[in-house]
Amino acid sequence: MYKEGTAAELAFIVVKGEFELQKSLKKSEGAGELAVIKLLESGSENIGGNQNVLARKLVELKDFPYAHKLAIYGPGSLLCEEDLVNNRETYSCTLRCISPKGSLLCLT
Repeated sequence: MYKEGTAAELAFIVVKGEFELQKSLKKSEGAGELAVIKLLESGSENIGGNQNVLARKLVELKDFPYAHKLAIYGPGSLLCEEDLVNNRETYSCTLRCISPKGSLLCLT
């Protein structure tokens, strides 16, 4: 329906279906990821001819943004009003329909 960072111009009421609110977050290295990296760096195995491929990939992925699911809304729910009330220029989250069919009432 809209993506985080696009111009916040409308609020919505869910008429039909379910809608998921998501927030982009930066993935941070957790203790488990660090342990895997250290284990792979200490080994001498070659994976497909490239030493420590997984360790390099985990490091590359640490700053890759991922969407965190905040909530699921159904009929009657008012969405995006906070962005408008707080005079935000852009939407602070992403809204997507997770039902086969969904409809929203747009409020200007």
